[in-house]
Amino acid sequence: MIIKKILLLFFYLTVIILSLPSSCLISLVGAGISILSSKNIANNKITPKIIILTIRFLVIRLLRVLGRNLSCIINKLYLNSENKTKLWKFKFKYLRSLVKKNLILLGMMGVGKTTIGKILAKKLNFEFIDTDEQIEKNNLMSVSEIFEKKGENFFRDEEKNIISKLLKKKSCVFALGGGAFMNNTLRKNILKDCISVWLEIDLKILIGRTSGKKNRPLLLNEDTSKKLKKIYNERKNTYALANHKINCNNLNKNDIVIKICKMYEEH
Repeated sequence: MIIKKILLLFFYLTVIILSLPSSCLISLVGAGISILSSKNIANNKITPKIIILTIRFLVIRLLRVLGRNLSCIINKLYLNSENKTKLWKFKFKYLRSLVKKNLILLGMMGVGKTTIGKILAKKLNFEFIDTDEQIEKNNLMSVSEIFEKKGENFFRDEEKNIISKLLKKKSCVFALGGGAFMNNTLRKNILKDCISVWLEIDLKILIGRTSGKKNRPLLLNEDTSKKLKKIYNERKNTYALANHKINCNNLNKNDIVIKICKMYEEH
């Protein structure tokens, strides 16, 4: 099959190369006859202006011939649908490499998505987006206030709508709200178009980081330990669908960033 394609390519190139001189000659002869038959030549009124115009005309004709033959070469090389498909796949892959995929950090509240995300964005020269902050800006109130005044269902709807719009951007690092990946639509889009990393950490560490914090509406008026365990058990199987997973227990933030960068480059 490969030998056949090579022979076919050689045949096309040979035909086109051999046709170039004859095509150019025919065009030049035709142009020359056209010029020589003009009234000025017939009346022996040859001036420098006419000579310049004649040369210009011949050059334009030659360039047109060369252009047409070059077009023929391209069409011959990519005449069949298989080659055209390969060509467009190559172009798409190249263009996609210029606009890099979004990097999504997901996991439980308090795991460090925002802290890690800001360092990553700076290192990759990406834009950093904290989805909870975007929801707060859009509603002019904190997440806790949204939960209190409008309820969790309203927050989840806002979360879905705002993040869906933000995901259309490229070359961004997202610190995803803890519950956002649980939404089927968001999860489908993230897994399709982005590179996702689940930051996992021991529940004991999370309990220590989140206890007594008033900016965690799901933990307000709740036993932090029991509530976190419940949320984790509800979400862990869904979090596991992410492209990558990092256990952050014994890693500092710089180690985590290095690992994520490596994962992103190798994805």
